[in-house]
Amino acid sequence: MKSCDKLRVLFSARDLGAAEVIAEVIKSANNDSRFEVFVVAEGKALEWFLQNGLAAQGFLSQPIESSSDRERDGLLAEAEQVLKCIMPDAIISGMSGPTIGVDEALIASAGSIATYVIQDYAGWVVNGFECHAETYFVGDVEAKKITDSRYDVRTIVSGSPRYQKYSKLTPFIMRTDARHSLLKDNATTLIGFYGQSAWDIDGYWQTIDDLAEELCESELDLAIMYRPHPAESTIEREKILSRFRETGRLVILDPHDSVEMSLSVVDIVTTCFSSCGECQINLSRASSAPLGSVIYLMHHESLRDYHLVNTGVTMPLMATAGIGLVTLQRDDLRKAIKKASSLEFKNFAWELGRHVLPDHEKSVDTILSTVANDFFIRPENDVY
Repeated sequence: MKSCDKLRVLFSARDLGAAEVIAEVIKSANNDSRFEVFVVAEGKALEWFLQNGLAAQGFLSQPIESSSDRERDGLLAEAEQVLKCIMPDAIISGMSGPTIGVDEALIASAGSIATYVIQDYAGWVVNGFECHAETYFVGDVEAKKITDSRYDVRTIVSGSPRYQKYSKLTPFIMRTDARHSLLKDNATTLIGFYGQSAWDIDGYWQTIDDLAEELCESELDLAIMYRPHPAESTIEREKILSRFRETGRLVILDPHDSVEMSLSVVDIVTTCFSSCGECQINLSRASSAPLGSVIYLMHHESLRDYHLVNTGVTMPLMATAGIGLVTLQRDDLRKAIKKASSLEFKNFAWELGRHVLPDHEKSVDTILSTVANDFFIRPENDVY
C-alpha cells in the first residue's frame, strides 16, 4: 500500500491520434492534487503536445513494424531508461494506430508498474512485444464486449476523453463560418476523404480509385476535400490528390489544423475505418443541428479482413449501429453517396446518435479516479 503521497503518473503517446485521446486527461491531471504528471511522446504526438502548450519530453527511438525488428532492443532500452529516471507509479498510454513505439515499449518494460491504455478505436489492442496493458479504458459497452472477448484484460467503460470536450464546441456555427472560404456555392456537396496509414492493405488504394471513379460518374454537384493521415508520405498524398484531380471536380487539400473543424465543414465523411468517422458522429451529436453523414468504404475484402484481425469485428461499430453507412460492394458507393447527401438521412443519423451514443461527460474523471483508487488500494508489486 502507498501512503498519501502524490501518484507519479507517466503519460505516453506515439502518434497524433493517441495524443489527442489523452490530452484532456493530462490537462486535468495537471490540476489535480492527487497526481504528479510526466509526459513522454514521439514524432507527431510530441509536436502536437508542444504546440498545444503541454510539456512533454521526447522519445528518440523510432517506431517499428514488428517486435522482431532489429531496432527493438534500442526501443526497449530507451523505455527502460525513461522508467528508471521517472520511477512512475502508473503508466497511461493513448492507443490509436498500428506500429510499435513508446507506448508498447513502456508497457513491456513496466514490470510491477500499473499500466493503463485509453482505447481510441473499439476493440483495438496492440500486443506490441507480446504483452499488453493490464487495464483498458473503452468508449462504450460494445467496445468492452469486443475487447473482453479477445483479451484477458480489465476493461472499464469510461467514454472517450476526446469527445468530452465536444460539448463545449459549437459545431454548426463552426461549419457555417468555414464553408464560406471553401465553396463558392454552398449547395455543393462536399465529400471529405480521411486518409489512413493503410497503404500496405491492397484494398486501400483500390478504394480511393473507386471513390474517384464515382466522382467522375456521379450526376450530383460534388467536391472533394482530402485530409491526409500524418503517417502518409508526400508521395502517397500527391498520388491521392492527383487521382482526385483527374475527376474534374473541385479538389481541396484540407486546410484546417483541427480535425473537428475539418469534420464540421464537410457534408459526407468517407473513410475506410478511420476514427474520424466516429469523431464526426460524436461531433454531430453535440451539434444543435445535423452536420454531415459518414460512409465507411469497406467494399474490398482485404479491408474487412484487416479490420477483423485487429478489432475482432469486420465492420466499424458506427456502421453496425446504423449511424454510419457502409459499402460492402463497389455498386453500393453511388447509392451510399446519394443517401448520405439527403437531409432525411442526416436527420435520421443525428437523432439516432443522440439517442444511442454514450455520454462522455465524465470520461476524464472516470479514468483519473480509477487510477487513483487503484493506487491507494492496490498492494505494491501486485499485477492484475
